[in-house]
Amino acid sequence: FDRLLPSIGVRGCRFIGVVVGVLSFFSVRALCLRILDDRWKALAAASVWLLSPTLVSSAAWLSCLNIQAMAAFAALSIVFHDRAWTPSGVRPSRVLLADVFFFLALVSYEAAISLLPIFILFDILLRPDRARSRTAWIVYATHTMVAVGYLALRHLSNAATQVNGNFVDVSRWQIAVSSPFFLSQHVASWFWPFGRFTVLGGYKWGDVSPWELLACWLFWTIAVALVAKRSKQHSVLAFGFFFFLVGFAPVSNCLGLGNGPYVDCYLSLASIGLSIACVDAAWRLSEVQGTWRRASLVIIGLFFLLRVASIPEAIRWARLWNRGEAAFSASIRNFPKVVSNKLAFIQWLSDQGQYDEAFELAKQIESSVGTDSPKMAKVQLVRGLYSLNVLKDGEAALRYFDQCESLHDEHLTSRLLHYYRGCVFEDLNGDETGAMSEYSTALAGKWNLDLIPCADRLARLKAIRGEI
Repeated sequence: FDRLLPSIGVRGCRFIGVVVGVLSFFSVRALCLRILDDRWKALAAASVWLLSPTLVSSAAWLSCLNIQAMAAFAALSIVFHDRAWTPSGVRPSRVLLADVFFFLALVSYEAAISLLPIFILFDILLRPDRARSRTAWIVYATHTMVAVGYLALRHLSNAATQVNGNFVDVSRWQIAVSSPFFLSQHVASWFWPFGRFTVLGGYKWGDVSPWELLACWLFWTIAVALVAKRSKQHSVLAFGFFFFLVGFAPVSNCLGLGNGPYVDCYLSLASIGLSIACVDAAWRLSEVQGTWRRASLVIIGLFFLLRVASIPEAIRWARLWNRGEAAFSASIRNFPKVVSNKLAFIQWLSDQGQYDEAFELAKQIESSVGTDSPKMAKVQLVRGLYSLNVLKDGEAALRYFDQCESLHDEHLTSRLLHYYRGCVFEDLNGDETGAMSEYSTALAGKWNLDLIPCADRLARLKAIRGEI
């Protein structure tokens, strides 16, 4: 997208994302048809999946296109895994196709690694006779080889997963303890998206009371136990439920990995299972006889009415993504305790040249961030930019930039700080040589769109010196 953006613009890139989203609908419908064995049920489940406003994050937020593609490839992989079995035996060509789509899903986004247990769950719950055969375990072995091969290639290419959770002074065990709460937040957004838009997810230990955390743990423990107990009678519902939990596991926080608790684009794969479970439950409710029939039909009608009513909310989300101040304001209003949105907002305000507004907001949130926390780096950055551009105090600006770098915020690169130091040398100290040295250091690594102003300044100084 960095290459495409200058030529086709944000709308063009977003159009590509929407097209991928619509095409993925057909992949998901094909999977739902294999599971629900009814074209109307399959259409309903795929529609519930596509119309989920949480899915809009993948289509509207350009960098999440790969997550959307991953969900489509994952659905096709399960489809061909199921189609590989025929009355005459297993067809290797279809197993190969399942593995090809599995590999494409992994390449798109590594969370597709959850497909390994999902293949087994599919056979145990929906095709129990197959799961007990020796041939099935040979097929599972081929899928495992694909996963191991992908991980080996990933290691050889020195690829690394950057965890983008926005946590303020939270330890790994605290993140893990809070994981059922994060799961509940995602599900709440999936069912009721109104007033839940956010740019960034964030969490600070103490935001949620111990009683709320305990309630979330009890709810999900009981839910898993009940579904497992009734899995034979309600195999499709059970598969959809466990598909959701397993599909969400790689990006959950149950291991204290620190993924963003409100980043709903992560739901793309897991949402398939949730959609299947909801539609299967709805159809079963519609078949209830007696006095409960009307109540069940009302519940079903309200659910699908809510999905249709969510379409305007989805459109509003998509529009907000491209409106910086409105997007951050909505995020802060919806989740006032999430400090990370405020920290990102003050940096955005500074980037827009609104230094006074950024400085005032930075003072308000300073007490929410520990003085030694990496998150404090953005507060110090805003102070430095305020000193540079408003107070014209170069000494104070350099001091704040040094403090900012010492806090080691992984989301704030030292290259950007070299650029700001160069601005101090050029604009306040009149040291063009020092400024050029700082600009050159900032531009020494991989090209970054954030460094366009830095390149512009360095080019101008070189031109003045005759280095055309």
